Amino acid sequence: MVNDQERCEIIFVYGECRRNFKQAIRILQERYPNVSYSPKVVKKVVFLKILVL
Repeated sequence: MVNDQERCEIIFVYGECRRNFKQAIRILQERYPNVSYSPKVVKKVVFLKILVL
């Protein structure tokens, strides 16, 4: 699972990529090569955050 800081980074990068999952995952992997951000994790974080807002 991801912590709060990682969630914020995922959401920030997702917005930076204009809601493009593939591009967001690619950028996250470039910025953080030692962390595995799968599409499933990114979608879960983003959709849960959107539903809460």
